[in-house]
Amino acid sequence: MRLNKKNYGGLLMWSLPARKTCPGSTKICATHCRATRAEQTSPTVLSNRQRNFIDSKKENFADDMIFLINKTVKRWEKFNNFFRIHEAGDFYSQDYLDDWKKIASAFPNIKFLAFTKSFHLNFRNIPANLQIVMSIMPDTKNMPLKGFPKAYT
Repeated sequence: MRLNKKNYGGLLMWSLPARKTCPGSTKICATHCRATRAEQTSPTVLSNRQRNFIDSKKENFADDMIFLINKTVKRWEKFNNFFRIHEAGDFYSQDYLDDWKKIASAFPNIKFLAFTKSFHLNFRNIPANLQIVMSIMPDTKNMPLKGFPKAYT
């Protein structure tokens, strides 16, 4: 399991393989996916995201991630209490989303942010520190849930 650290902002990130984990992707999104560029130019990026995807399917994923975040935060002085879920990838299943709800609940002082096109999932009972933004493309057909902020691309 691997977290990415953005040193310029003290930000932690978790990513999955682009396209493979994006069930709500539209044709425009798939055609112009920015996340695939890093995977094509750097083999380590793709291998790390693939390993994260495998780890995310494990039964103990949430507990393992809680342990990893605790360990990382304790020794990283530049951490600014922000965590970006999915620089690449998306919530590919309800179980995976529920794991992130559990993870965010374990860290009430960390602000988690995720953009999603997985509008078919149940986003109720999101912890207050987990901001979900519905990502809308010009060819989005199934409009997302009401009550969530939207980002238009």
